[in-house]
Amino acid sequence: MKKELVLLVCVASFVLGGCGWMGSIFSGPDKEVPITSPTESTPAEIVEQPKPEELVVVQAYEPASQPKVEPVVQTPPQPEQTTESIPTEPVKLTDLVSSELSDQPQEPDQVVRLKLEPPTTQDVPTAPEPEVVEQPKENKSEVIASSLLQVNGSYITPQTVLHGARDELKALPENISELTFKRQAAEIIQTHIQNIVARELVLAEAQNRLGDRQNQYIDYEVDEFERKMLAKAGGSRTVLKYDLSKRGTTLEEVLEAERKALTIQVYMRSRFSPAITVNRRMLWNYYRRNLSEFSKTQKVQMQLIAAPYKSFLPHGIARPSKAELQVAREKADEEITNARQALQGGEDFGEVAKKISRGIKAASGGVWPMMQKGSFRESAVEEKAFEMTESDVSDIIETDKGYYIVKVKAVQAGEVVSFEDAQEEIEEKLREQQYRKLSNEYFGQILQKATIIRPQKFIELTLEQTVDEYWKK
Repeated sequence: MKKELVLLVCVASFVLGGCGWMGSIFSGPDKEVPITSPTESTPAEIVEQPKPEELVVVQAYEPASQPKVEPVVQTPPQPEQTTESIPTEPVKLTDLVSSELSDQPQEPDQVVRLKLEPPTTQDVPTAPEPEVVEQPKENKSEVIASSLLQVNGSYITPQTVLHGARDELKALPENISELTFKRQAAEIIQTHIQNIVARELVLAEAQNRLGDRQNQYIDYEVDEFERKMLAKAGGSRTVLKYDLSKRGTTLEEVLEAERKALTIQVYMRSRFSPAITVNRRMLWNYYRRNLSEFSKTQKVQMQLIAAPYKSFLPHGIARPSKAELQVAREKADEEITNARQALQGGEDFGEVAKKISRGIKAASGGVWPMMQKGSFRESAVEEKAFEMTESDVSDIIETDKGYYIVKVKAVQAGEVVSFEDAQEEIEEKLREQQYRKLSNEYFGQILQKATIIRPQKFIELTLEQTVDEYWKK
C-alpha cells in the first residue's frame, strides 16, 4: 500500500512540474543563448568622410542662417578621397568702376573664409569652422587694392591713372552734372586701369625673359632719350628738372616710365615677330581694296588777306540795316585796296596780311594748310587758287561775304602711287595690324589669369580726385 502511494505521488509531481532529471534526459544538451537588452545596442562604427575644403567669394556679409540638424545615418566605410581647394573665379576688371556708380552702395569683394555665427538658441549646435585653405598662387597674379592697386611688386595710385588720362578728362564737356561727369570719367578711368594693369603684368614677364643684349639695347635707348631731353632744355639738367617739376613729375620718374615702355616693346616685338607673315598676295589685296590711300589729289596751300564785311560793322550789331551794311562794305573796300597797293609796292604778303587782314589766319601771315577742292567755304577764292600756279598773287576777289586777295604758297599735283612703289608702305601696315591683333589677344589672356579684387576705396579716391581736378562746375 505504501509503495503504491509513493509511486502515485511521483507520477503526479512529474505531470505538474516535471522532473529535472528527466528533462535533462529528453531535452538534449543545453544551448547558450545571449541575453540582450532592448534599450542597449552597439552601433556599427561610423567613418567620417573628409569634407572638401571651401574657398568662398562673397560680395557683402549676410547673417548666417541656423544650421539644420541632420539625423545620424550609418553608412558603410568608403575609400578616402582627396580634394583640391577651389580657386575663386576672377572678377572682371570692368567691376573696378561699376560699383561706384550703382544706385545701391556695395561693399568691396573680398576673398574670405566662410564662418557661421552661433545662433541665439543655445540648444542648437553651431556649425564647425572649415580649415583654412590657401589660395593657389601658380599662374595667378594678384591685384590687391584698398586705396591703391598692387600688381605683383608694383603699386598703382589714383595719380598714376589720372596722369595718363588727363588729356581725355580735360576734353570732357563743360556744364554737365556731377553724376554725368562721373559716368563719363569712369569709362576713361576703366580703360586706363586696364592698360596699366596689363602693362605691369607683361612687364614682370618681360623682365624675367629678356636677355643681356636686349637689356643693353634698352639701356642705350634710355640714355639717348635722356640726352634728347637735355638738349631741349639747353643742356642744363637743372632746367630740365625744373621744367618737369612744373608738370608734376621728376626726371627719375620719366626715365623709369621710358624704360618700362621700351622693355615691354622689345619683349612683345621679339615674342610676336616670328609669327607675323606677309606675302605678295596680301600686299596686292590691300592695295586693291584701299586704292584711295595711294591716290594723291591735287592740293594747294593759300595765303589770304581777308576783309569780310561783318568785321567792319559796329560792335554788337547782329542784324545790320542796309545803311550799316553799305558803310561796312565801303570800309572793307578801302582796307583791301590799301593791301593791294602795299603788295604792289613790294611789301611781303605775310607782313601785309598780319597788318591788314581780318581773317582767322591773320596772325600767322594768312597761311592756310594744304587743301583739296571743296574744302574752303568761299568757293570763288578756292577756284581762283586752283587756277593759279605757285607764288602767283590774285587781284581783289569780291564775294557776298567780303573782299579777298589770295597767294598760292604751294601746289601738290595729283597722282596715283603704283603698286610697286607702295609695297613697302603696305607691308609695314600689314605687319603692324598683325602685331596689334596678337598683342591685344595676349593682353586679354594676361588679364584673365589675374585675380582681381574690386578696390572700392581706390575707385572712390580716383573719382573724387577726378571731380576735384577736372569737373567744370
